Amino acid sequence: FNDKTAGFYNHTTKFEDKLLPSFKKLGDMSDKAAAASQKTEEFFAALQKKANDGEFDIADIVENNMETLNETSLAIKDLSQKIESLVKSIKESPSDIIYKSRDKLLGPGEKK
Repeated sequence: FNDKTAGFYNHTTKFEDKLLPSFKKLGDMSDKAAAASQKTEEFFAALQKKANDGEFDIADIVENNMETLNETSLAIKDLSQKIESLVKSIKESPSDIIYKSRDKLLGPGEKK
């Protein structure tokens, strides 16, 4: 490597080190949303089956599936908060995706 090539390589490596964890987080959030969506789909399929079988008791169905609905709701809320935080971070400093080469310095009492 010459100096320019080595500098470019180092910069590219730092960029990759910063960007890949962000993509992994988005992938993890997407997986959680997919799981929540699947649970919701299963709930409505069970609801449809009961309605088709003439066993439509909404109170019983909701009671038996409340935990699933709560988990789905919390997963979607968590996902939206994480996406909002990521988007806010990118909006505040979009160049950090490419150019950030060091960690943010924390003030007294701040934790990473």
